[in-house]
Amino acid sequence: METMEKFADRLSLAAMWGGIIAGAMMMFHVVAEIIALKVLGKTLFGTIEIVSAYYMVALSYLPFAWIVKNEGHIFVELFTKGFSPRNLLRIDIFAMAVTILYVGVMAWKTLESAVEQTHIREQAESALGYIAVWPSRWFVVIGFGCFLLQLVSQFLVYWARLKQPRGSDASGGTTP
Repeated sequence: METMEKFADRLSLAAMWGGIIAGAMMMFHVVAEIIALKVLGKTLFGTIEIVSAYYMVALSYLPFAWIVKNEGHIFVELFTKGFSPRNLLRIDIFAMAVTILYVGVMAWKTLESAVEQTHIREQAESALGYIAVWPSRWFVVIGFGCFLLQLVSQFLVYWARLKQPRGSDASGGTTP
């Protein structure tokens, strides 16, 4: 389990860096577009299509797993504020199981779509021609795949924590 957790953590970090790099490339591309327009009076080929089909997709989907790993998602504690830590853990495990099912379906469906779009070599029309956009479909698959792996890894950690005897923690000490 620890090996899977480390692998999921490394993969989520790599995917997050992929999103950061895509964001940086998007900024440089847009700046280059503005400079070309102001200095040369011409635009770069396919900037809008590349930004929307590649950079924004990578920036949106690749960091999912890292957000889950670092608990950067939204928590609503309106009804659970007075629950015991053990009951909160049970609720977290249930919510995570439902999320795993949902993300699993999303990963599967985006994989089907990516395979189909790769097979037909999906393209977007630009002012001066066509730009292949089918490779960007794989950013979504990678994002949901890493997300799913991170969720399963955390689910196993939470499950192991729930199975520990009451009053003990992973370090062998006691909890209140």
